[in-house]
Amino acid sequence: LVADLQTARSLLPENLLQLCELRRTKTVSQIAHELQLPRSSVDYQFRKIAEFFQKHGLEKYLTPYL
Repeated sequence: LVADLQTARSLLPENLLQLCELRRTKTVSQIAHELQLPRSSVDYQFRKIAEFFQKHGLEKYLTPYL
């Protein structure tokens, strides 16, 4: 688990990593408000994160939201 997530962190683009960090403590709506982005844009970025995890065989770490 730790090694897999460290690998994901090292490969994930910075902007997507920031969203993952924010998601640990905030809702998608809160993130959108904080970043002053439309919620649809934040949702799109989370879909990109899900694709990234799936591409790297880490889908088991995705939350049901993603």
